[in-house]
Amino acid sequence: MLPETTIIQDYSKKHDLTLYLLDEFVDEVFYPETFNFGTLCVGFNLAFDISRIAKRTGESRKGNKGGFTLTLSDNPFNPPIISRKLGQSNTHKFSTTKQNKGRDYFSGHFLDVQTVGEVLL
Repeated sequence: MLPETTIIQDYSKKHDLTLYLLDEFVDEVFYPETFNFGTLCVGFNLAFDISRIAKRTGESRKGNKGGFTLTLSDNPFNPPIISRKLGQSNTHKFSTTKQNKGRDYFSGHFLDVQTVGEVLL
């Protein structure tokens, strides 16, 4: 086992924190919170963070042309996230899937605090 892994495991035990593998985090924490419950996803430079946990990436099509489609999960009920540059900032939203269309479509709530900081300062 790598020394970094041991340090993280020791820290999580000491502070009673749960550790997740990436797939577990995405399917058991991220999507239930941000997609199913509609919780605000807050991050610093979200485009970077979300792209690092994506399994697959591709160029977006149609109305999202110029953006990227980031697939985080193999579960077909968990929609990809579209990240697109608009002006000086990025926008993020859940894509539509066969299971997530029409009245049931939810684009998500994303807040990039780096952009908020730049606007305020």
